[in-house]
Amino acid sequence: MGNVPDLIRRVCAVVPNKPVIVAGPLDRVERIRSSTSKDALGFTVGTALLDSAFPTSPDLAQQIGYVQTIVR
Repeated sequence: MGNVPDLIRRVCAVVPNKPVIVAGPLDRVERIRSSTSKDALGFTVGTALLDSAFPTSPDLAQQIGYVQTIVR
């Protein structure tokens, strides 16, 4: 997948006064962490939640809760 954290950093540097939102596939803990550890304002998870990609109950609220624990 390449050096995603570096790409995020470079995109944010090119548009310093614009919010950057990182988009998927963010369907694994390590991908979310590498996306949130840089300068981007936020990220989208999208289909990963609906596909129950995270190791918790397939209930949507539980999936969202799990993602929240990753970024805290």
